[in-house]
Amino acid sequence: MSTLALAFGVVFLAELGDKSQLVALSLTARRPAGKVLLGLFFAALVLQGLSAGVGAAVATAVPVTAVAVVAGLGFLLAAGMVLRSSDDSDVSTPRRVRSTVLLAFVTLLAAELGDKTMIATAALAAKQQPVLVWLGGTAGFVAADALAVLVGVRLFRRLPVAAVRRGTAALLAVLGVLLLLSAL
Repeated sequence: MSTLALAFGVVFLAELGDKSQLVALSLTARRPAGKVLLGLFFAALVLQGLSAGVGAAVATAVPVTAVAVVAGLGFLLAAGMVLRSSDDSDVSTPRRVRSTVLLAFVTLLAAELGDKTMIATAALAAKQQPVLVWLGGTAGFVAADALAVLVGVRLFRRLPVAAVRRGTAALLAVLGVLLLLSAL
């Protein structure tokens, strides 16, 4: 099996049922799916690139507490961004497009920082060609989480925007607080 296919399979399977799918699903509630996918793609590029580039050394060099604090603060930031968004703003405006991509990027980055997917990618990159692991891992991450985005598009079409926004913000805030508490 090629390194590219191996990395794709490992990351795809690791992402199934992971918190990033829940985050992608909730972000798709009333945000343009294409923009959520774009933010997800950029987050996957960064996460998989960090994992493959640094390899197994990341797991030993970065304290678990620091990772939990950064991820917790990222979730709280994302919750604030969700609450600040307007119910009636035009989703086609450049500001809204940028904020959706940024929100998806920051939220997914925080959700996955130090996650099992990063560890699996780092371990694989330590033994395989890192560039192929990065590319295959990114593709696997995006494919798995795109499934959640597709489900979100269909599931959330009829729900009130304000309720979805508050629910998403609450979920992100709870995850942020739990991560911060785990760091203490």
